[in-house]
Amino acid sequence: MTAAKKKKFRLHIHEDYCKSCRLCVDFCPRRVLEMTTDRLNVKGLPFVLCVHPDACNGCQTCVTVCPDAVIDLFEEVD
Repeated sequence: MTAAKKKKFRLHIHEDYCKSCRLCVDFCPRRVLEMTTDRLNVKGLPFVLCVHPDACNGCQTCVTVCPDAVIDLFEEVD
């Protein structure tokens, strides 16, 4: 019997449209996202980064809470 293969997900963040509200960071149950501390987007704001992509379980909470729809979630296909 083989173990079920864990699904992998990829987040694409439209950095230049992020307004640094932190909702996605605060609501992510797996702590996948963090705000930049050393870079700014074109608006002069820190933006969200996916810092633990392997921990993402595809729950879509970040996509749902983002008021500006700057996060896209994709399931990786082998």
